[in-house]
Amino acid sequence: MAGWPLYPLIEDWLGSVIPDFEAIHPFDKSTQYSTLTKPATPRLMTTPPPSYRGGRNKRRDTSPTKRQRIDPRDDDSSEETGWAEELDNETPRSNAAPLQNPMLPPIPFRGFNAPSLTPSESPSLVSGSSISNQSPSVGGSERSRARGRRTNSKSPVKSSNSLWALELPAVYIPMGDNAAEILPGDVAHLFNIIEEISEDHVNIFPSEIRKDVEAIIPRAARKKEWFRNDKQRPATSHQDEACYPRSRKPKSPDEIALHELDLLREIGDTAKNCEVRGRAEVAWNMLVHQPLLQHALARNPTVQVEPSHTAKIMAPFSPATGGRGGGNVIENKMIDFSLTLFLNDGKPRKLDGDADDSAASADARLMCAIADRVWSQPSDAQSVNQTSYPPLQFTPIACNIETKTSAPQQTGQLQLSVWTAAWYQRIAMLVPERVSRYGIITLPLLHVVGHDWRLSFACWRRDRIEVVGELALGDTRTLLGTYTIVSVLRRIGDWIATDYRQWVEKMFLPEAEP
Repeated sequence: MAGWPLYPLIEDWLGSVIPDFEAIHPFDKSTQYSTLTKPATPRLMTTPPPSYRGGRNKRRDTSPTKRQRIDPRDDDSSEETGWAEELDNETPRSNAAPLQNPMLPPIPFRGFNAPSLTPSESPSLVSGSSISNQSPSVGGSERSRARGRRTNSKSPVKSSNSLWALELPAVYIPMGDNAAEILPGDVAHLFNIIEEISEDHVNIFPSEIRKDVEAIIPRAARKKEWFRNDKQRPATSHQDEACYPRSRKPKSPDEIALHELDLLREIGDTAKNCEVRGRAEVAWNMLVHQPLLQHALARNPTVQVEPSHTAKIMAPFSPATGGRGGGNVIENKMIDFSLTLFLNDGKPRKLDGDADDSAASADARLMCAIADRVWSQPSDAQSVNQTSYPPLQFTPIACNIETKTSAPQQTGQLQLSVWTAAWYQRIAMLVPERVSRYGIITLPLLHVVGHDWRLSFACWRRDRIEVVGELALGDTRTLLGTYTIVSVLRRIGDWIATDYRQWVEKMFLPEAEP
């Protein structure tokens, strides 16, 4: 009959689907169908019926219909099913495992009970009814919105105008020709000294290396005011040289001056190399800025150079905007270095083995007073500064430093302004009664861009912060500029050890002790 030739084909197809089909339903084959080819290799997946060798398009009406495509993204049926055609055998074969369609409902397991999975454990294994009612992305966005409601939105800092949105706004004031009239009295004397050093280079070179400097800078022979006499340095006695353990550190004035000359020339060469090779900001900090800062301030034991590029502003002290500028607080900013008042080796308590001289006792007493005030604060505000960074927890910040390689000038100024505004807010919250009586001291701000160093001052005016600047100090391109920077840094260090310390004592010591 006409449909009889289909039976061997159906048997062959069922044999690939149901194991041992012939043992269940034996079929008597006839020799008249010997022209049909039966695959010799076992099939690993469902395949369409074999084709005749006469050609690929012959008897196409006998092929099973294709499965209806459900996912509209499946443009290529060969990628969906993994079928392949081989040249030596025209019967299609499987060369890849079939891909699961994500739009199909899951196939139930047979023979055992699959453990149930909650949506949090496997968001992809959901029932057909839950697919239309629940979406993981929707839940994630709802959680994100919930988190956003619990945190303060931040206003970006794009220009100096952004700082006007602060509840305590920061205002830029050009230094002009007579900055002494603008600056408060607590830094007026310091500014006059720094201005003289930066413009006239007064007393920046030791007299012991005058011939060496003149060999490097010929015009130095006409600049007597550049050199100073360090008569306060006592000559080292022979008995001191014989003390043990010995050290190769320079001791005599000549040795000290020559050692500094070699060091600063090396720093200058390294700075030029950083510029030529295009080194990043962190490389400039490690190879140039930090060695220069530490050398200049080494003679002040109570002044610490603290790298603070990972110190973040704590939430209670983030400068608030009151909703102005698109957020409740200003965007967080960090800086590279802080100069701090370093007392009692950074220890908040005096121990039995510590030195017992008057200076050490004064340092320990002031440090204990700072620590007691800090420990009396809430757990999220236990720091004398605006950050919880451990090295800055008990050491008051006296000068902020931001470095850049070649960024726009305003970028570093904004970072310094935000960081300093947070410090003022922290001090006002820490000792409000002392602030109302004595006010808050002016802070020097150093802004370094590549070789160039600039100075400005942050002045507290009760209803605002005025940032007065900038004054060009020097640069690391030349030996003259490098010595000028070192001389300015030493004057700032002396100011921290004297004027700034006196203000800190007024803030934290009992009224009878300052």
